[in-house]
Amino acid sequence: MDRAQLPLNALRAFEAAARHLNFTRAAIELCVSQGAVSHQVAQLERRLGTRLFHRLPRGLALTDDGQALVPVLADMFDRVGALLDQYMDGRFREVLHIGVVGTFATGWLLHRLGGFERVCPHIDLRVSTNNNRVDIAGEALDFAIRFGDGA
Repeated sequence: MDRAQLPLNALRAFEAAARHLNFTRAAIELCVSQGAVSHQVAQLERRLGTRLFHRLPRGLALTDDGQALVPVLADMFDRVGALLDQYMDGRFREVLHIGVVGTFATGWLLHRLGGFERVCPHIDLRVSTNNNRVDIAGEALDFAIRFGDGA
C-alpha cells in the first residue's frame, strides 16, 4: 500500500469508534458527523476486505480483525502524538531520559536542573529514580547514574 494513499482519516475514525464502541461518541470526539465516521469505517473495511465491527442494535462490537488492529493504531497515534509534543513553542525539543539513585537526585541533581534548563532549553529532561539495578533498555533510559564499581 502506497503511504501517500494511507486512509488516515478512516484509521482515526475506526480507532475512535473502537474505543467508544459507538459511532456517535467517536463523531463527537472527532468533531464530525456520525455519518462521516460510519462512512470512513465502511471505506476502511472495503479497503481491507474485512469487517472490523459487528453492528448491533445498541452499539458496536469489534470483530477479531478489529481487535487485532486497535492496539497497533493506538500505539501509532500515541507515538505520533509524543513526537508532535516535542515541538513545543515551534521548535523541536529533544527528550532525554535518565535514571538516577534517589539520594543522588535529591542531594545533587535537583538543585542543578534549573541551570541545565537555562543552558539547554531544547532538551526535555525526564528523570526517574530507582535504587535497584538498572536496565537501561528495559526502562527506556538514555543513560543512568549509579554508585558503585560499575558491576
